[in-house]
Amino acid sequence: MGGSLTPAAGGRTYENVAPATGEVIGVAADASASDMTRAIGAARAAFDESDWAHDVGLRVRCLRQLHDAVKARLDDFKAMTVAECGSPVLLTHGPQVGTPLRFLTWFADRYGERFWQRLREELADAPIATTAAPASSEKSAPLDQAPTAPTLQAPASAPAMRPRTWLSARSGWLR
Repeated sequence: MGGSLTPAAGGRTYENVAPATGEVIGVAADASASDMTRAIGAARAAFDESDWAHDVGLRVRCLRQLHDAVKARLDDFKAMTVAECGSPVLLTHGPQVGTPLRFLTWFADRYGERFWQRLREELADAPIATTAAPASSEKSAPLDQAPTAPTLQAPASAPAMRPRTWLSARSGWLR
């Protein structure tokens, strides 16, 4: 927190146990609600008092630096994932390690393209459809009748596609 590794309040820890072997493979800080509050405060201060919130170049450099550091120790990250989560090795090449690693460069590339500004502009006037949730005293609705989260609705002139596909086809920058 605040740029340094800190122990949990009161020094509490827990053992990290490998699910496949039952072996203790590490010890980690056992964070409490007060630790979470301190971490949120440190993050808020970093956002408010540093260039992080406004310096896109800094964020891009940090994402690329993190990508390079993880890639340099990719085998270690895969081994830790297998040991800590019991993940099959095959999944470390995709959803457990490989895909998140690729997303670091994807986000860095999008920052450079002003992706997020364009997305905000694209969605600023998009109509939003919502369904009201039932009152808490009502019974749960069957799954096919359950309320849904807000969704994007394409204009009537848009082709009949999922919203992400419609945005991709319309703007050419969401792939």
